[in-house]
Amino acid sequence: MKRSYLFLFVSTVAIGFFASLTVSAQTVTQTFNANGTFTAPYAGVDSVTVQAWGGGGGTRNDGTDRRGGGGGGAYASSVVPVGPGRTYEVVVGEGGLPAATTGQAGGVSWFGSPTTVLAVGGSGGTNNGGAGGAAVNSVGQVRYSGGAGGNRSGTT
Repeated sequence: MKRSYLFLFVSTVAIGFFASLTVSAQTVTQTFNANGTFTAPYAGVDSVTVQAWGGGGGTRNDGTDRRGGGGGGAYASSVVPVGPGRTYEVVVGEGGLPAATTGQAGGVSWFGSPTTVLAVGGSGGTNNGGAGGAAVNSVGQVRYSGGAGGNRSGTT
């Protein structure tokens, strides 16, 4: 019976990582919302589907009610070969914190190593919304850029 895993790595502020494992007709999903370790099962699993999201950027927070939003984190996904009983590091990118002139950038999420599956975080917001995490800076068989944050409204 062939197994397949799907893992989710989810940041508390922004979505981080997701991976999948299918056992013949059975799919097992493991979600990470913090850094951790994945241990591959000993029998029936030779690859996993990993989905990762970078952390969202933080908003501009200058004490007014007009703030540019942070950009969304990028998405990356790959089918990754695994060995029985081997462990793989999981890093979940945190969302960026608000800051006075430019919000902090969102963190990077990755599985195994930064060269296996990696999704970059979004930029922090300024007067304009922060840029989304760029697919070109991410690693995976499938990659999408995050959306831009909303622009600051009104005048100062």
